[in-house]
Amino acid sequence: MNILVITAQKPDSTGSGVYVAETVRAFSSAGHEVTLVAGIDAADEVSLPEGVAFRPVRFRTPELPFPVCGMSDQMPYEATRYRDMTPEMCERFKHAFDQAIREACEEKFPDVVLCHHLYLACSVAVRCVREIAEARGFARPSVRGICHSTDLRQMGKHSLEREFIVEGGAHDVLLKDKAPYASNMR
Repeated sequence: MNILVITAQKPDSTGSGVYVAETVRAFSSAGHEVTLVAGIDAADEVSLPEGVAFRPVRFRTPELPFPVCGMSDQMPYEATRYRDMTPEMCERFKHAFDQAIREACEEKFPDVVLCHHLYLACSVAVRCVREIAEARGFARPSVRGICHSTDLRQMGKHSLEREFIVEGGAHDVLLKDKAPYASNMR
């Protein structure tokens, strides 16, 4: 099976970052083909198992001239708080993740997409993968999200891209399993 794993955060820092890295390792050791799309700073190096494809979304670059976004207000590394993002920063973020996801799908279209955090990158992923599948006449891959709770906390603390997040991805992912939070996301 070809699995596309997506996170907006660094895949080797924080609890959810370590969870992402271990999930990738487990899928790879089970014989699945894995591609990881993750946010990292320009100078970061990421260690992944041999054979895992990596599509980094590099922050602190001309395209994304700010630190990686963090799901918590205080991260163990310098990070951009979502609530501090301007509309231009959001557009740059969405464009960069859309581009990385498209590149990963061009290389090998996924059977399953696994998004960590039901938030901005997840909503980009759902839209992007759906669009690619429809354009190519492919069946839509299963898109699943892992909620680390900080995503729900962000939704409750501010309204950054709320409609985009709810309508585009997180709502669809949650409704598939009829999670109790789905009706509270608006």
